[in-house]
Amino acid sequence: EKSRQYRRTVFTHEDWVEHRSASGRILNNIQGMLISGVVRQLRPQVGVVAAVSTLVLTWNVGVVPLDSGVLPPSLPPLHLASLPALPFTLSSPALGLLLVFRTNAAYARWKEARDAWARMIAHGRNLVRMGAIFSEDV
Repeated sequence: EKSRQYRRTVFTHEDWVEHRSASGRILNNIQGMLISGVVRQLRPQVGVVAAVSTLVLTWNVGVVPLDSGVLPPSLPPLHLASLPALPFTLSSPALGLLLVFRTNAAYARWKEARDAWARMIAHGRNLVRMGAIFSEDV
């Protein structure tokens, strides 16, 4: 929210030319992605998921193979870390429906904005048409 005061609200032709230029556009987009507000807000959650997945990978690839003769037999056997597939299988249709509803809602907002823009153009044309009636040059 603090960066909102520095945001521009108008996208000019010069901005568009700069945006379309090939020189460093992809690199600038990646750098902008890394400092964006959304990424900064999601960094803790993504960090936890990355840390847990790294630990599980290290356990499954690095520690469990040691159980085959390297560790003393007095230790209990090591098992692979895994999750059952059933919760993911059961929640997949709900997640799919959620994504469909979000996509439909986003499209509805876009369509409503487009319709509002078309109404503004039509009203502007009507105003010009009505103003032309009073013009002596017509």
